[in-house]
Amino acid sequence: MKKLIIIIFTILMVFTLGCNSGGGGGGDPDPAVKADPSPEPEPEPIDPIMWQTQALIGTWYMGYTIITYWDDWYWLDYIGEEKNDQGARYVWGYDEHGDDVLACYWPSDGNWALLDDSNLFAKFYTFQIIGNEAHGCYYQMDRDTGELSMCFPMDGIRTSTSTALFAPVEKSVQGEVDRLFEADWAEDLNDFEHAEKFRKMLDMLNR
Repeated sequence: MKKLIIIIFTILMVFTLGCNSGGGGGGDPDPAVKADPSPEPEPEPIDPIMWQTQALIGTWYMGYTIITYWDDWYWLDYIGEEKNDQGARYVWGYDEHGDDVLACYWPSDGNWALLDDSNLFAKFYTFQIIGNEAHGCYYQMDRDTGELSMCFPMDGIRTSTSTALFAPVEKSVQGEVDRLFEADWAEDLNDFEHAEKFRKMLDMLNR
């Protein structure tokens, strides 16, 4: 009888321990098994228009020839909220005298423009950007008639992404600009289209 009691007691203990260990499927999950980590958030898509607009930010050296060689320096440092009619934001900056200038990208036409209206005559540049180089046209505006001059071939280079006034310029810049002038660059757009851009940008600059 005593042996029977011991056997029954042993069976009950084994059964109780089996239930408590989760053998029936009701226990806690194995701590060694971890839940799948949450998926990584997808990166925000790059806005191609903003990407091209940001290519203007920095210190720019522009050179062109009208009988003799001329050059200008510009510092473009602020992307505003206003947009041109092709959906790109205007970029503000200043010239060597600290006067305001305006630049922007024109997505539908695939080129850039810069307007400097601080001199005796307005200076207007339209160009392509290739890396840190700019190639295109320089125009002057006749203030009496409002008409643009013929295209004077223009080449330039972004000497720095810094917009500090008179930021240090690498010694190779002048030689690089001289080399650019040996190339033959031409723009696709006609003078009428450039005149339209000029008037729109002049309107924005003088608001």
